[in-house]
Amino acid sequence: MLTDDQRYNALSCAGNPIIRTPNMDWLAQNGIRFENAFVTTPICAASRASVFTGLYERKHDYTFTKPPIRKEYCDLSYPILLRKAGYRTGFVGKFGVKVSDGVEDEWFDYYRPSAYPYFKDINGKKKHLTDINMDRALDFIRETSPEQPFCLSLSTWAPHAHDSEKQQYFWPSACDDLYRDVVIP
Repeated sequence: MLTDDQRYNALSCAGNPIIRTPNMDWLAQNGIRFENAFVTTPICAASRASVFTGLYERKHDYTFTKPPIRKEYCDLSYPILLRKAGYRTGFVGKFGVKVSDGVEDEWFDYYRPSAYPYFKDINGKKKHLTDINMDRALDFIRETSPEQPFCLSLSTWAPHAHDSEKQQYFWPSACDDLYRDVVIP
């Protein structure tokens, strides 16, 4: 699970006294939380390419304005290796990299990318993109046989800023009470 543009310590389970992340805290307590990890490139697109390929940016040579990630690197990506090993692979959320036509189908059995805005109109009801992505992630898990190993890559948009927007960081209404009495410096 990747939370884009989030500092390592912007989690209450990491000891942050202001930030409240109850769902992430639950996942950290009941799953695995990597406490000694880093990105090699602090730019979201290049960093995502590194996560997919396992390569440094200087090797995969991908960032915002570059052509797609080279096919030979895509062929050695973790989704391909896991599929070859019998895993069902899924992706939900912010994809954020360019790949050649058809690569998404080679990488993922279930591919549900998402994009701005933070709020979407779903059947006449306003829904936050985070909630939409979580629903899609749960759909993937429900559709996966308990006997089949799987890897779901879930990449949330929040807290990533949308640079061209005047207003930033909209949260789902379910989170309104988290910071009601908190002063954020």
